[in-house]
Amino acid sequence: ISIIYKTIDPADNIVDASGVVIIPKVSGVSPLISLHHGTQSKRSNVGSVDFRYAFDGIIAASVGYVASVPDYLGFGVSTMLHPYLHEETSASCSIDMLMAARQYCEENDILLNDQLFLGGYSQGGYVTMAMHKELDANYTDEFNVTASAPMAGPHDLFGTALFIIENDGYPRPSFLSFLALAYNEVYGWNKLDEIFKNPYNKTIPIFFDGSLSTWEIDDSLPEKLSSLFKEDFIVDLHNNPLNYFREALIKNSPLNWAPRAPITLIHGDADTYVPYQNAITARSVLLLNGASSVDVVTI
Repeated sequence: ISIIYKTIDPADNIVDASGVVIIPKVSGVSPLISLHHGTQSKRSNVGSVDFRYAFDGIIAASVGYVASVPDYLGFGVSTMLHPYLHEETSASCSIDMLMAARQYCEENDILLNDQLFLGGYSQGGYVTMAMHKELDANYTDEFNVTASAPMAGPHDLFGTALFIIENDGYPRPSFLSFLALAYNEVYGWNKLDEIFKNPYNKTIPIFFDGSLSTWEIDDSLPEKLSSLFKEDFIVDLHNNPLNYFREALIKNSPLNWAPRAPITLIHGDADTYVPYQNAITARSVLLLNGASSVDVVTI
């Protein structure tokens, strides 16, 4: 079922967002699961438009879960620039979708038990972590997480950015470009001319207007980041602790908490897009913060 619900944007405006709720064809009581997709840039490549983009929700429903699958801001009915890897709205958009899914179930006599599971891959792994953190901090009267599985997520954003820029040649230049563009919008930097070389300072906003997939955008970008980003920007990001982009990356890394429910981090050790070190760092930091159960499953 495709649904439209209310959430907030990065400026705290109330806006419409969309997603899909997938219901199992079984009688009885079901657990609830929130599932989060990986990086997209084409507005229509989401579950509310085409259920194939919510395939993980379809699989979950086939084994008895009620699946809540948010499109995210900037996709489906939302026409704003997606606030890519922005912790606060990654969490709030998914939590508000979860509330809408639960309301739909209540209004349609679909019975839920008290279990709540969270999962997602790549960007969705990051969203899973951000959402779990926010649920623990501010929603324990509404939801109690049973367990979560953040998969292949860039939980340590600054560490991930360093991995990318130190390798220079990166197969998915759209990812870091999207992140710089999104943060420039969210924080009102107006610094695209300082970040990107010509002509990308002009073309990047056009590429991410919602009409192109990340693969199509990658075909229009150089793999060598030194051809895409200005040298001064890269050097300052690497060396200056007070660099504005560096501070935003650290601020939006959702690791400064101690989860109560078990977390299973799943990551491939040959991942060339989001480095495997994210899983190791996340486990170490969360345990140091006092988490009781954080495991890493290496693919």
